[in-house]
Amino acid sequence: MAKGSFLNLRAEPSTASPRIGRIPAGAQCLKNLGCRVERDLRWCKVEFQGATGWVAGAYLAESACKSAQPAAAAGSRAESRPESRSESREESVAIPKGRDSVALKGRIKGREFVDYLVRAGAGQTLAVGLAKSNPQNYFNVSAPGAEAAMHIGSLGGEFSGVVPVDGEYVVRVYLMPAAARRNESSDYTLTVGVTGKALPPLVASQDILIPGTPYHATAAIACAPPAPSDAKTCEAWIVRRGFDGTATVEVRQGYGFRRWILFVAGKPVASDAAGPIAVSGQKGLSIVRLGAGERYEVPEALLKGG
Repeated sequence: MAKGSFLNLRAEPSTASPRIGRIPAGAQCLKNLGCRVERDLRWCKVEFQGATGWVAGAYLAESACKSAQPAAAAGSRAESRPESRSESREESVAIPKGRDSVALKGRIKGREFVDYLVRAGAGQTLAVGLAKSNPQNYFNVSAPGAEAAMHIGSLGGEFSGVVPVDGEYVVRVYLMPAAARRNESSDYTLTVGVTGKALPPLVASQDILIPGTPYHATAAIACAPPAPSDAKTCEAWIVRRGFDGTATVEVRQGYGFRRWILFVAGKPVASDAAGPIAVSGQKGLSIVRLGAGERYEVPEALLKGG
């Protein structure tokens, strides 16, 4: 979330529920009282400074709790961990030449977690599986630079999906908060694979770039992002990967929200949202719905240029 913005605290897990408070961006040590999925959106019940209510789980940000107040919320990459400092490390994943996957062995205990960085290009398929000794051991998958997970292992099991944008995807291996508080451990084998051919962006000699950026075009589009907002439009930044409507659309909104959607031949095929993709519309306009709570109206001309 952008500095100076707020996360709405609601009476029930719904954007239609009355707002009972606001939590400022950067707030720490929220106490998690449980999470659940409603209409393809993940909501977490939290306690913050004496107030209890529901927030959109995608906007919880993981950080060490620096006060006596415990914080905990499992699920998204950007989740709040309970109580004291979490021990973490990063490992870059290199898949051997001639192979399409690699098996990585590890062990975590208590609040430890490991971020595995996996490079993939838009249009490739990323597959992740986890064999573990502790059933409370899970993994999440996040797009490059994303604050929320595109796959939540505790809800969805193993993962296989086309990725929407180029860069390093983060596979986070962790223990659920209850197991972490009990200082449990887990031995695991993480299998990571990247297959298929990436869709390279058009270079400047093929399609003019916005100066100083990797984007070919930008425009305001009608939208309904996942977090409550009074705004009816979002910024769309386009990386074209062909002249047939193959492109990555990066959607932005002022409070720091980002969403990536990959179109192939004019059809949306992948995104970094956890929910499924549905599309409708009319000639020259795709209305993309992600899960039950997001909507983006993308003009064909923005994808194809010209």
